[in-house]
Amino acid sequence: MLYNLAVKAKVSNRTELRLAKALMRSLMFWVNI
Repeated sequence: MLYNLAVKAKVSNRTELRLAKALMRSLMFWVNI
């Protein structure tokens, strides 16, 4: 399971990673409020 996630992370583009990070930040932002 974790291995598959790691592989996907390596294969994914930087744009996808950037989108994921932004999504996580917004998620944490809403959770904090």
